[in-house]
Amino acid sequence: MQQSVGAAWCNGRRVHWASPLNRRVDGTFNPLPFMLRFPEAQDSWAHFALALEWFDAACFAAGTAGQIRSACEAEPGWRLNCHDYLGPTRWTDLATKLGGMRELRQLTAQQIRSAVLESVAVLVREREELQGMSLEPISGRPHEVGWLHVTPTRRTLVAIDANSGLRGARSLGLESEGGLRSLGRPDDHTLWVLPQLRAAGPIRLLRRVTAVGPDFAALARGLIDACHA
Repeated sequence: MQQSVGAAWCNGRRVHWASPLNRRVDGTFNPLPFMLRFPEAQDSWAHFALALEWFDAACFAAGTAGQIRSACEAEPGWRLNCHDYLGPTRWTDLATKLGGMRELRQLTAQQIRSAVLESVAVLVREREELQGMSLEPISGRPHEVGWLHVTPTRRTLVAIDANSGLRGARSLGLESEGGLRSLGRPDDHTLWVLPQLRAAGPIRLLRRVTAVGPDFAALARGLIDACHA
């Protein structure tokens, strides 16, 4: 089943394009919109990012919409197909066709977890402030996603709770801080990713506990703050 992921249009002699799935934070591609829009194809996000880079170059070189269609037909490996948009109908318009991320309640906990883990891995690879750190995924525990090893003696635990908002986050913070103390790791930090949290940036719940919502930029800032706290 084909789904619309972007639109291209001519303005004079130039071709412009846009996609709600083409988001970058300080130059780093954000995999979350694709992974949450297409949870059954989460492993394909890197191919999709490269396809958008190719499409951007194709639009820059083209002068008409027909040339874009021809370019996509000549490069089927990118799996991008162009169709004419004939205007809104009774049931849908362009914004509806392009859509966005699925409602989180439509996703499984494992799908959300995979998207968060991959996003952290991308940030560790791409962000200068996090380079040199290693990510150790955790399996078999419903809330814990992975340990980010900051130094030999300091770690940041990335955890997720799909059912908690800001009110529930405070209880999670107390529980996390108590757990770190019981492990004898007073310098460790916990970063909770809360899909129900509506906040523009990271929220410091306690000295060693931070919460962020399902936002890639907030996740980047939360990781950086937690690792350099």
